[in-house]
Amino acid sequence: MYYTIEGIARVVHEAQRALQFAFSDPVPAPEWNYAPEYMKTALRKTIRLVLQGATPEQTHDLWYSDKMADGWTFGEIKDAHARKHPNMVPYDQLPQREKDKNDLLVSIVAALAPGIHLTELDRRNVVWIEDQRGNKAVAQVMFMEPDYQRAKNAKVS
Repeated sequence: MYYTIEGIARVVHEAQRALQFAFSDPVPAPEWNYAPEYMKTALRKTIRLVLQGATPEQTHDLWYSDKMADGWTFGEIKDAHARKHPNMVPYDQLPQREKDKNDLLVSIVAALAPGIHLTELDRRNVVWIEDQRGNKAVAQVMFMEPDYQRAKNAKVS
């Protein structure tokens, strides 16, 4: 079976959403079909980052820096209109349930990546690896923008 980045994003989104309900998140994300475009775009971008080998901490650092650049700040309750979010903290200060969501994202991408079907844009920027048994898989999707380097070097204060 082949997966697109869009398809993997949908799976990750719904899995993370299920965790939000399991943890009684007061403001869970909407279903994928109703999610705002900024949310979908951020998740696609994060999946490309994970395909490059990003850790759960690096995915949070990228999310944090993107949110901060867009004017978001810390708030006890998620409020998209006021641009407030309780996860606007360094990774090591996140509650374990939020770290679990980042772990889930990385795990899902790792599980589905061997069957990924890349778009033309991604195909131009992909690097393939071969494991010891000769299995080929996507190792990296190189960006036109320096997102991975930014996430790798991001220091959340």
